[in-house]
Amino acid sequence: MGGNDPAIPTALASDAVTVMGLLGYATLTISVPTAGAPSQIQIYRVPAGNPLDRETHAVGSPIIVAAGSTVSYIDGDGTRANLINDSAFNSDTEWTTGDGWTIAGGVATHAPGTAGTLSQALDMEFGKTYRTAFTVTDIFAGTVSPRLTGGTDVSGDAVSSAGLVLDRLTAVSGNTEFTLDAASAFDGAIDDLIVFLETATCVDAGQWDYWVEPQNSENIAGPVSGPFVVVIF
Repeated sequence: MGGNDPAIPTALASDAVTVMGLLGYATLTISVPTAGAPSQIQIYRVPAGNPLDRETHAVGSPIIVAAGSTVSYIDGDGTRANLINDSAFNSDTEWTTGDGWTIAGGVATHAPGTAGTLSQALDMEFGKTYRTAFTVTDIFAGTVSPRLTGGTDVSGDAVSSAGLVLDRLTAVSGNTEFTLDAASAFDGAIDDLIVFLETATCVDAGQWDYWVEPQNSENIAGPVSGPFVVVIF
């Protein structure tokens, strides 16, 4: 490098980068340092656990930044919103509780013995795909499945273990409700239910590793920082 060449920027500190996974998108907030500041920052999104490949995993073009600034960036479709009312199960007002289902204490619980559905009316578009996410907080037996009902039912995967559930359901003619279908043996509880309309610009659901790379004005990169691990719904 010549004496007038721009300096290679230093790595961004891990606490200078915040990444949050949301409904079909992630938000990144980056605090740009004043000393050793980059001229631009390249963001990378990598399937969880995979090695970073700069050509394959680059998200758009580098973002131009200024020393001492705070930069916010949305990767994906930041317009998505949850279509479910009372997704935290604060009461049973918005829900139709079928056999075995009760709502109390911020969760929806199904007692074993009889199959039943927990449902809410939903205005859906034919041929469109809807993503759902929910947390099975407890499960002692049986299975529960997400489903679109009315007309021809569209069923998601049967869930038999606790944890975060991610699924996709494509609406057909006549679908008017989203339901959670509990098998007669299902003994468990559900919380934090999300349903939203997927668009072409949504980031695929699942776990992702984000990396951020400082670059100088000649596109010479400094060390990358990451991975910043998030789940996108």
